[in-house]
Amino acid sequence: MTDILLIRHAEAEGNSARRIHGTYDALLTTRGYGQVALLRRALENERIDAVYASDLFRARRTASAAAAPRGLDVALVPELRERDFGEFEDLPFAAAQKRIADWGLSMWNLDSPGGELRERARARFTDALRRIAREKDGGSVAVFAHGHVIALFLCELLGIAPGGGEIPLIGNTSVTRLEYRGGRFHIVSMGDAAHLPPPDSYVEKRGRLKRLPGQDSFNMDVLPLGGGTFASYLGETETGRLYLAQGADHGLLSRIEMLPQWSGLGLGIQLVGQAASHFRAAGLNHMRIIDHEGAETFFADAGFMHGEGFMERAVSVPAEDARLDSVHGEK
Repeated sequence: MTDILLIRHAEAEGNSARRIHGTYDALLTTRGYGQVALLRRALENERIDAVYASDLFRARRTASAAAAPRGLDVALVPELRERDFGEFEDLPFAAAQKRIADWGLSMWNLDSPGGELRERARARFTDALRRIAREKDGGSVAVFAHGHVIALFLCELLGIAPGGGEIPLIGNTSVTRLEYRGGRFHIVSMGDAAHLPPPDSYVEKRGRLKRLPGQDSFNMDVLPLGGGTFASYLGETETGRLYLAQGADHGLLSRIEMLPQWSGLGLGIQLVGQAASHFRAAGLNHMRIIDHEGAETFFADAGFMHGEGFMERAVSVPAEDARLDSVHGEK
């Protein structure tokens, strides 16, 4: 028998900025790094003989919570990656949801244009997990992966049709315990996130927002207006503006303007996500904000650190981490 701790990655940019990140590689958020520290503490008394992770940054970085304290390498397994959402990759959720609704579908029963078929994603993830379980028979392993493919895998075990029943809730850094015995996976517990604190103010703000008249979502669409200017919308209602420029070697987030009625609801982070996406696509490594007076806490929470007269944060994703080995389909 093999004991498996199947763990979703910590909060990443796609989660906080409400963008579709399947195989799109992005960074962890400030909150995400805090979750890694809490997960590390929660795993202190667990027997873990080996650590495996998807090769995407958000999973392999979260895997350090299990590997670093034990002096273990993280074995990178590309087959543990999130599902590829094709043309929807890095779109705001709201933009994709418009198209999906027109088709009468959901993310669970959709095969996105140019993306990976749902059943193919589930099968390659299951095959990779089974291979790991067989290799480590008699041991205990930690496997770090992604919410959508973990949920597809669990739906199969539970006999739930994705999109046709209650989808298992697999939150960031949640732990699902499995046993692999007799050639089959068995669920011991699912989606345990007891190591995380209660929902924070951001979650509470989203809840308040969804209770406003006419609002059933907190996911904003963000559309370019030209000249580095973007407008954000909830449905057909404009909520704010984003102004971007480019320095010699960095992106410049000139300012974020939320309209008064939408200010203080935690929506601005979605515009920071748009800025990161824009500058990352331009091949830049960092972005800066100069005019941050009165908003230092907001930008610090968004990952910016103080420089001389500005705040700055990384945009590019590190290619490598310490103590990582690539296995199973090395690329």
